[in-house]
Amino acid sequence: MPVAAMYPRTLLTVGDGGSSFRLLVAGKNLVFRAFSSEQGQWGHIVKPQLPTNFFPTVPNRCSPSVVLGGNTVHWLCKEKGIVALDVSAARASVVELR
Repeated sequence: MPVAAMYPRTLLTVGDGGSSFRLLVAGKNLVFRAFSSEQGQWGHIVKPQLPTNFFPTVPNRCSPSVVLGGNTVHWLCKEKGIVALDVSAARASVVELR
């Protein structure tokens, strides 16, 4: 798979009864790809829109992901802030921690 995971992998959605799922892998500049168990294959590589305050990170510097409903994944990146990726809109945001 051409997207090397830099952010912790994320179980994005689980279907009714737990019989299907989507798995998200995000790499450098939050370029991502999702695996669909229903289709049995990886989707297209997506390059999201990044905010001006986006900061690059290195592998293992982010917490496990949190999905707070819907299709937005959040990672707490040590000493930097919270990176959020809206998979549906292919758009990222950053909350800087001071």
